[in-house]
Amino acid sequence: IEGWIKVGSTNLSQANALLVEKRLYAPMGNSFLQANGFSLLIQQGTLAFGFGYTPNTTNNTRLFIAPGPDLRDGMFHHVAVSMDRSSTNGGRLYVDGQVVRTFNPTVPGSLSTTAPLNFALNPANLFGGISTSFSGLMDEFAIYARALAAQEIQSIAAAGAAGKCKVPPTILTQPTNQTVTVGSNATFRVVATGQLPLRYQWLKGLSPFSPPVVGATNSTLNLSNVQFTAAGSYLVRITNAFGSVISSNVVLVVNKAQLTPVGLLRYEQTSQWTLQFAGASGENYLVQVSTNLSDWTTIGPAIDLGDGNFGFSDPEQGTREAGFYRIIQP
Repeated sequence: IEGWIKVGSTNLSQANALLVEKRLYAPMGNSFLQANGFSLLIQQGTLAFGFGYTPNTTNNTRLFIAPGPDLRDGMFHHVAVSMDRSSTNGGRLYVDGQVVRTFNPTVPGSLSTTAPLNFALNPANLFGGISTSFSGLMDEFAIYARALAAQEIQSIAAAGAAGKCKVPPTILTQPTNQTVTVGSNATFRVVATGQLPLRYQWLKGLSPFSPPVVGATNSTLNLSNVQFTAAGSYLVRITNAFGSVISSNVVLVVNKAQLTPVGLLRYEQTSQWTLQFAGASGENYLVQVSTNLSDWTTIGPAIDLGDGNFGFSDPEQGTREAGFYRIIQP
């Protein structure tokens, strides 16, 4: 028998708590009890196992109690019992993959019984002074028709949640919408759980059949030097060996960059000057001039100087008494 338990608060002070039992009780006189079958339980906080004919006295030779550890610590523990009845030391109690008690299972007593199999439920005040059912959490319990080897029990305990429960992906934190300026970076993140390994694929679109984003196979989607073509909806598909899940749709909004003057170069020989400003690399800008801030005339496209910088010069600047300039995107 093996499985996971977490002792509940109502079991902290009780003497006994049943985990698994299949026993048939019958009175024998005033002092003994015929008890074919078996019981796995918590006794005074530690793991215990009883089987076969058990005298109802303090000298309870068929009830084997581990000296520790105390399982009433609010944590999940893997517990197990294994019996090879052909060996005098073939009985073992395990906690978290470690042997905590060895006992002799060759003593007389039958494990066979027509009694129902009970988990956590104690229908009567019976064997070993059990008077209360187990109150807490139980998970992944299994009963085997053979004695498990120590390596098998250790492997199950070490595997934890990745052991017998095959957990498909579940999203804990959905990605969120992003608004960025053209030329900057955007990041989407998703947090998921499930049996490892988890595989990620980000998609651009509204449906699970949208085209994949090339190379976007991590829990974080990083988009560098974002252009207007990157705007739109995104989602991520997460898969493992036992299923898949699709995130909610998120939207990337890409705004135009604010144009900022960064330098002025004056050429005295020709009475012309060149103004440099910051924009978004790859974009087109037009330069306009006005003498009254009302009527604007286009004098030509801005020149891409690289690294997000643009410039322009006005060959007729020397013929104007005054002028105002502006940069627009067509």
